[in-house]
Amino acid sequence: MILEEPVKVAVWQALNSYCFNDAVFLAERLYAEVKNEELLYLLATTYHRSGQTKRAYHHLKNNTFTSIHNRYLFAVICYQLDKLREAELALTGIYNPINPKTPTAIASEFGSMAGMALQLLGNIYKKSESIPRAVAHYKQSLKCNPFLWHSYECLCNLGEKVDPTDYFKRMDSGKISPLFQSGNTPFQLPQPQVSPLNPLPQYDNTPSENQDPTKAVPLLTSTVIKTSTKGFTCQSIINKSTPDIEMPPPSSIGRNARQRILRSQASPVTPSFGLLPETVSPIVDGGGGGTPMFITPPISSLASKVPTKAPQKAPSKKTTIKCTSSQKPSNHSDVSTPSQSPRESDGGTLHGLRRSSRLFGSASSSRDMKRTPKVKFDDNVKVGVTPGRKTKSRVSRPITTTPLTPTSQNIQVTTSCTTGGKHKQINTHKEIKDEKPTLPSPIQQSADGLMKLLVDIGKAYSAMATYDCRKAIELLEQLPLHQLTTSCMLEKLAICYYESGNNDMAEKAFGKVQELDPCYIDEGMAMFSSLLWLTRKEMRLSSLAQNLVDHDKNSPVAWCAMANCFSLQKEHDQAIKYLERAIQLKPDLAYAYTLLGHEYVFTDENERALSCFRSAIRYNERHYNAWYGIGMIYYKQEKYTLAEQHYQKALKIHPKHSVLLCNLAVTQNELGKSKAALDTLNKAIELNPKNALCKYQKASILLANSRPQEALVILEDVKRLQSKDSLVYFLIGRVYQQLEEPHLAQMNFSWALSLDPQGTNTMIKDAMNQQRFGDQSTVDDEDEFTLGDEATNELQDSEMSDS
Repeated sequence: MILEEPVKVAVWQALNSYCFNDAVFLAERLYAEVKNEELLYLLATTYHRSGQTKRAYHHLKNNTFTSIHNRYLFAVICYQLDKLREAELALTGIYNPINPKTPTAIASEFGSMAGMALQLLGNIYKKSESIPRAVAHYKQSLKCNPFLWHSYECLCNLGEKVDPTDYFKRMDSGKISPLFQSGNTPFQLPQPQVSPLNPLPQYDNTPSENQDPTKAVPLLTSTVIKTSTKGFTCQSIINKSTPDIEMPPPSSIGRNARQRILRSQASPVTPSFGLLPETVSPIVDGGGGGTPMFITPPISSLASKVPTKAPQKAPSKKTTIKCTSSQKPSNHSDVSTPSQSPRESDGGTLHGLRRSSRLFGSASSSRDMKRTPKVKFDDNVKVGVTPGRKTKSRVSRPITTTPLTPTSQNIQVTTSCTTGGKHKQINTHKEIKDEKPTLPSPIQQSADGLMKLLVDIGKAYSAMATYDCRKAIELLEQLPLHQLTTSCMLEKLAICYYESGNNDMAEKAFGKVQELDPCYIDEGMAMFSSLLWLTRKEMRLSSLAQNLVDHDKNSPVAWCAMANCFSLQKEHDQAIKYLERAIQLKPDLAYAYTLLGHEYVFTDENERALSCFRSAIRYNERHYNAWYGIGMIYYKQEKYTLAEQHYQKALKIHPKHSVLLCNLAVTQNELGKSKAALDTLNKAIELNPKNALCKYQKASILLANSRPQEALVILEDVKRLQSKDSLVYFLIGRVYQQLEEPHLAQMNFSWALSLDPQGTNTMIKDAMNQQRFGDQSTVDDEDEFTLGDEATNELQDSEMSDS
């Protein structure tokens, strides 16, 4: 029989070293010898990590198991294979849609793995369109483990209004450690070896036996500076980029000043969860590498220089004097016991810590009796002895050092001297009350720093999920620069700019993402390709699509970008082919269905387009672009009531989208709701004053309601925004016709014809003939006027927002 432990360790080493074939081979040999749940889990893990998902499913399904690790792994595999019912059964133990097991009961069953198990259940219920149950399990998973950001992200995407401070809050140190343990399991799983990429913070700079110190490069490199003088060690963690600073001897500075130096050298990361705390107190270097501890500063080293007074007359009998002070001394200096002459003590050295034999010598030493004992305090409380015979003051017991805690400390200094053959003692008790609270542990500080960062990002993401883009941009820009300049955060910032209509800033932010991480492929990059399609930047769109496909041919986002590239070149059939490939790679990608629906609109296949938009809504009910697409098709079919309903649903999701408001206003005008249409357009113009389409439609409605002067003012503004669009000048000519100014009308019709020689639906030529020959017939006022040519494409596709 093979001994289990060495082989298990070898399997885990192979897995952690990505030698999956070796891990599978050894796990199979071990499981053939000994069949139990632990080794079943090990074998299934090797299959799953090596990409043999179905093989892992087969082995777990054909064996009985009860451990939470096997249940969770089997649920993960079933979810990946789209076997949602089996995945739910593995986690809950029962399949009862009417009376399912509560999230609290599941949490108590899985112990420290409860957060992950509940998040997986939330994913299962979300995919099976059971949204209320998904929301409940996501919330409970965050309560069990606040480090699960994906649960919070899913809650926001489902439309839940969640406060990040309710979930990302300070945790007690006793609740943090169990989150990183294996949990309540019937067997102890082998733990992976310590690596330099361990997510838990490391506080021991000494490399382990199995670790090569030359290769252990941490993610955040820091430099340790030690200044040691006579057994006193001061340690500070500073950023590597900080220049070396020569630290003064600890005896020459007070404790507060020394801590300010340490803080000034510490890394200014805020919030900090990847570094040691900024305030690092001195440690006692006992020569044995003991555990660092906070200590009271050495007495003689921090002695304040108090002027020496003349000795007082000695008392006639033995006395004991006690001095108690509740006032905290300045500079944290407690007691000064001069063992040197003033010349020696002024040198700023630490001779007081190295107690020589003179301090503990006998009172009969003739050389020591030449010195006058003095005891000095920082608060100017002095106790002296009367000179008789010159004696040597000595400390009867060593002064102990204790950690600084909120409790008061008693320091007793006993000075013994001999006067006239009689001994006397002066016992001084000084009570120091340190009000400084005990610093939290490094793990606690790291967790608190991460929680603060998650709260800040959570607020921004919550605003982003509700399409409050301006607020989201402000919150994202308040993040620390080193956090904001990551691919994930820059992508979110770019999406907010894109959804708010600021295409220039969105393009810059997306470009920065591509510059920082050329291999970054996420759904936001598909939006980047839509932005380039919208702004007609063919060369850059082609480069982006090619780069994404080169980096990952199995990415649906890459094929969406390629489809946009061909759509811009009017090759809609090829674009449809690539979008179908994207859907094949990821069947639940709502964005791909929306793009495919718009391509079918271009080819006048409205039924297929409706089917695609409905599929997008089925996978993501809050995908407002699909709601807009359905409303657009109903508008073309002159089903204005249905179009208005779908536009309203889209606006309920994204209430600040100016182009959606513009389309709703046009539909309301077709339904005879002119006043409501003007109010809607005013709101759209307020949200985006540079939206020429909204202003053009408002001028058209005003002209149709015989308000030509107001329409003319708005059209002059539109002409500044779209100076090369023929229909702008055509509508201005119509206004001058109504104002009975034929010469100005004819001039604007001529400009419109020069910009569009063929004429849009022959309306320009008909209007010119009407003006020239004095025909009383007019152009049909009910014709739909939209901006033409390049402006038409830009603004119409801006309405789609994602096409």
